[in-house]
Amino acid sequence: MQCAAGLEHDLLWWASGLSRTGGAWRIVLVTSAGHCGLMGESAGPPVTVTFAGSGDAFGSGGRFQACIHVRSREHAPVLLDCGATSLTALKAAGLDPGEVSAVFVSHLHGDHFGGLPFLILDGQFTRRTSPLTVAGPPGTGARLREVMEALFPGPPAASMSGWQRWLPAPLRP
Repeated sequence: MQCAAGLEHDLLWWASGLSRTGGAWRIVLVTSAGHCGLMGESAGPPVTVTFAGSGDAFGSGGRFQACIHVRSREHAPVLLDCGATSLTALKAAGLDPGEVSAVFVSHLHGDHFGGLPFLILDGQFTRRTSPLTVAGPPGTGARLREVMEALFPGPPAASMSGWQRWLPAPLRP
C-alpha cells in the first residue's frame, strides 16, 4: 500500500485494536515499524474508527443505526452518517457527541440522517460552542430544517442556535 507521500507501508490490525466497547466495534489502524515511521506510545493510533451503529433501519439484532465515528490525532472526530439512534449509540460507546466536528450524510433516509436533530439538540443542552459542519447530498440543509421544525416546533433560532454550518454537497459523483 502507498502512503500519501509515496512511501510503502503496511496497515496492521493492532492485536488489541479490534475491540468491542459498549456494543460498538472499534478498529485501530497503525503503521508497522520501520516503514512510514514509528508511532510513539504516547501519540496514540493515527486513526480510530468506531462502528457505533451498523444496523438496519429496524434495529435488527439490537444494533444501532448507521453511525461511524472516525477520530485522528490531528483532527476532531467526524461521523459518517447519523441514524436516528446515533446519539444513544455514541454515548453507549463512551464517545462524546460534543467533540464531533462534522457529519457526512450519505443519503436522507432516517436511518442515516434521522439522528441529526437529536445531535443538535444535545449540543444546545450541553452548551456546545464549536461549529458542527453537516455535509450531504443536495437538499440536506433544507431537509434538516424541516425535520427540526417537525420534531421541535418553534422559531428556527430556538432550535438551531447558529453553531452549525451547512455544506450541502453531493457525496457521490
